[in-house]
Amino acid sequence: MIRIIFCLALIIAFIPVDKEQLDAEQRVVSTRETISLVQSAYYDISQFCYRNPQPCDTGLELFSQFRAKAKTGALLAYSYFDEHFSAPDVSASPGDQAIQSEPLTDPVVTGSSRHP
Repeated sequence: MIRIIFCLALIIAFIPVDKEQLDAEQRVVSTRETISLVQSAYYDISQFCYRNPQPCDTGLELFSQFRAKAKTGALLAYSYFDEHFSAPDVSASPGDQAIQSEPLTDPVVTGSSRHP
């Protein structure tokens, strides 16, 4: 998400603007100044972990645990929805058990009805 916002801001920064569209106290920022700003910001962001190793280490641990956390969350959600929204268990009637216990005489099951 941060990358998307950064890329959009970068694209917007390179859109030219007329002096007439600006307020009286504003000045037009040149393309060279914009590129210099982007380079400086990139360098600053890329050096963040060298200046602050603890937040980067914590972030690395968080991302390495992300898979296990996602799996646990998915299992919790599945069990919750299964418990609260699953169809009630319909028990089989005694006649169904008798039909299931009869051996089939035809080894090929086609789904058609049986004839006596």
